[in-house]
This record gives sequence, structure tokens and C-alpha cells, in this order.
Amino acid sequence: NTPETPEEEPVEKPKEILKITFDDLGFSPSSTNGLKYQTVRWTNRTDKSIYLQQMKDFFEEFRKPVEIASGGTLEFELNRTGMWGYKETDSGKMGSIFILLEKPEN
Repeated sequence: NTPETPEEEPVEKPKEILKITFDDLGFSPSSTNGLKYQTVRWTNRTDKSIYLQQMKDFFEEFRKPVEIASGGTLEFELNRTGMWGYKETDSGKMGSIFILLEKPEN
């Protein structure tokens, strides 16, 4: 009597939130690694709304610039792997996340 094996292992989503802040100096960290299915949280520390725009089509949700109000946050689940670049439309400040399938062993 063998237990049935599911076709696909359920993915264990990373619990740690990837935190990125935006202030007058730009994104911090400006370049970072993330994991597939990890939640990224941007926090706007400026006194006006900012707009995130991706550099090339990658995530459907960012086809148009996405607003983050002053003092506000935006959370998004990284559901693809690869290098994802984005910028803040007014300032032109850039950021990127290298999205990996799993944490590198080291």
C-alpha cells in the first residue's frame, strides 16, 4: 500500500520578505537577489508618489508603471526566474532583482 506521489511537489514559498526602500538616493539595495515565489516589499520613503516601471516586459502586473504612495508599500510575489530590472519613472533611479529558483549553496 504505497502512498500516492503528487505529480508536482508543492513549492515551499520563501517566508523571508525581500525588503527594498526608495528614498531621495534611489533604491536600497539597488541590486539584490530574490527567490522564485518570494514576496518583495518596496517602501516609499519620499514625500511624493513614485512609479515603478520595468525595463522590459517581464511581469504582466508591471506592464504599466505601478504607483507607490508617499510612505506606502507595495508587495509583489516574484513568480518567474531571471534578471528583472526596473526604474522609478520620475527620477530615473534603477533597481534590479536576480530571481533564482533556490538559494545558492554556500
